[in-house]
Amino acid sequence: MGSDITISFNESVAFDYAALVANPSEKTYMVKELPLIDAYHSTTGKITYSLEKNDGMTEELYPGESIKLNFGVPLQEANKRRSFIIVTTGRYERIEESGSFDRIPKEFSLKPNYPNPFNPLTTVSYQIAKASNVSLSIYNQLGQQVASLTNEHQEAGYYEGIWNATNVPSGIYYLRLLVTDDGGRQLYLNSEKIVLMK
Repeated sequence: MGSDITISFNESVAFDYAALVANPSEKTYMVKELPLIDAYHSTTGKITYSLEKNDGMTEELYPGESIKLNFGVPLQEANKRRSFIIVTTGRYERIEESGSFDRIPKEFSLKPNYPNPFNPLTTVSYQIAKASNVSLSIYNQLGQQVASLTNEHQEAGYYEGIWNATNVPSGIYYLRLLVTDDGGRQLYLNSEKIVLMK
């Protein structure tokens, strides 16, 4: 059973960790932290990997943007009441009205795919710090390319790719993001191990 919560702010914030606590209102209450199943940023996409731990990895939230959180919620016991409390840590800053809200990444980055393991669809998020030639590919353990998700010139920004692995067997694969300038000089290269389980 899942429950969606959408959070919006009028000022900029940076989330590090989001937890939802079920707090029954009886005097003999029990407090239980609920598992974060999924988190989705309205601009940058899936951010579960950033919010599931209190580890210093933050996600910025600007005016007009929102974060959708999906928590696992246990069935409610008969004749019981409960309340919920959102607990977060992070950096909270005020943006002046004259400030710019344009989101341009400060660095190149390849995020872990989600879900992982998966079957047969998985989403890959990455960010491009400046206009570049971008290649996002999938390789098997023999180093053979089995899929190309992106191979084009892209402007600075946040992107997502979806891999449909219906036609390949279960196993370990490698996601590779290669970014080059117009002269072919490498600007960024990173890879992530992904697991397909059918």
